[in-house]
Amino acid sequence: MKKNQFVLKKMKQVATCALAVAIVATSTSSEIAYASQVNDTVDSKDLVVEEEEDTTKNIEVITEEENALIENEASALEEVVPNSLESVQTQLEAGTYLVPVAMMNASNISNPSMASSTLESIGLIIVSEDGTVTLQTKWKSLSMAGLVGSVTKIGVFQTEDISSQDAIDGLVEATVDTYRKVSYSEELKPEKITLTIPNDMKTKNGVYIKMEVDMGMNPEAFIKIDYANANAVTL
Repeated sequence: MKKNQFVLKKMKQVATCALAVAIVATSTSSEIAYASQVNDTVDSKDLVVEEEEDTTKNIEVITEEENALIENEASALEEVVPNSLESVQTQLEAGTYLVPVAMMNASNISNPSMASSTLESIGLIIVSEDGTVTLQTKWKSLSMAGLVGSVTKIGVFQTEDISSQDAIDGLVEATVDTYRKVSYSEELKPEKITLTIPNDMKTKNGVYIKMEVDMGMNPEAFIKIDYANANAVTL
C-alpha cells in the first residue's frame, strides 16, 4: 500500500515538472521577456523607494545646515550692530563747547525722529566747575502732512527708562532762553532751550526728552550728542 502511494507521489512530481517544461516550451519569447520585465520593475521600485528614503535623509540634513547658517548669520548681525544707547567717556573739562546734535526716534535711537528737522544740528554744551552739564539747543518750525508747528515745551527724562510712570513723573522741564516769531501764529515760539544733562545720562551718548508740540502732539525723542566731536569755544 505504502509502496503504491510513493509511486503515485513520484508520478505527480514528474507530471508537474513536465507541465512546467511544456508551458515554457509553448510560451512566446515576448511573454517570457514581459515576465522578466515585471520582475525587474519590482526590483526597480524597491530601488526607487530606497533612493527616496536616502533623498529624504539628505533633505533633513540640508535643512539642519540651513538652520545653523541662519542662526550664525543672526549672531553675526548682532555682533555687527552695536547697542544704540552707547556709553561714552566725555572727559570734557569745565568750559563751553559746540557739539553736533541730532534728534532720534525714542523707540529706536538708531533712526532719526520724524520731527528731526525741527532741531538745529549744533548745540552748545556748558560744563561747570561743579560737574553740572547743560545743553542749549536751537529749534525751528516743523512742517508735517501739510501742517506747521513748533515745540513749545521740553521735559527731560532723568534716566534711560522712559516707559514707567515714575519716569514720566520725574520729568524735569527745560528752560526756554529765547523766543522767535512764526508765520502761522501771533504767539512767539521757543527758539533756544537749555536742558540739564541728568547724572545718570552723563556717560551716555545723549538724553531722552518729551516734547509738547502746538500741533497737538506730545512725542518722545532722543537727542543724540556727539561728544567726540565737541569743539571748545570762547563766548
